[in-house]
Amino acid sequence: MGTTEKEAKRLHKQAQQLSKELGAGFKKAGMVCAGVVGAVTVATQQLVSKTIEAGDNVDKMSQKIGMSRKSYQEWNYI
Repeated sequence: MGTTEKEAKRLHKQAQQLSKELGAGFKKAGMVCAGVVGAVTVATQQLVSKTIEAGDNVDKMSQKIGMSRKSYQEWNYI
């Protein structure tokens, strides 16, 4: 009976250690995922902001010059 109890205690300690290691691994993975989501959010915000700025520029310049937005974009490309 003594050997079985020792073996059970040893297995219990191993299970606890494995649980701690898995918990730490999941925590690190969660931090990495949060970082990636944060970076994607910032990049998306910047993209939207630059798109709005570009559209505003096209609108204002086409009105100043007196041509359509489409024509202004074509001439601006040239």
